[in-house]
Amino acid sequence: MKFYYNKHTKTQLSQLLPRIGNTIYEPIADLAITAWRTKEPVPFAQRTSGDELNLKIGDNWGDLFDCAWFHFSGQVPKSAAGKKVVLLIDLSGEALVVDEEGNPALCLTTISSVFDRRL
Repeated sequence: MKFYYNKHTKTQLSQLLPRIGNTIYEPIADLAITAWRTKEPVPFAQRTSGDELNLKIGDNWGDLFDCAWFHFSGQVPKSAAGKKVVLLIDLSGEALVVDEEGNPALCLTTISSVFDRRL
């Protein structure tokens, strides 16, 4: 069976997905975001050697293929005590979560790609 592509499907889905997400997730607190941007990847020991940026949600942190070490900090409010709490982060790229010594703990990637729309 061939897939029929409606030219409006992409627009419709792009409008629907945020509405679904807003019913699933309720923002409870903002994060403080600091990043150190570099043109090439640098090791953990040199993570603060780039341009220091203090960011807010929606800020542009770099150009295509730029690299950065990010530090997110925040506090779960008392109003969320006993509730399931998740952290949603979208850097529009790949990420590596490390522990205090720089050891890899988790890998993250964006759910879409401008290079391969099938992703």
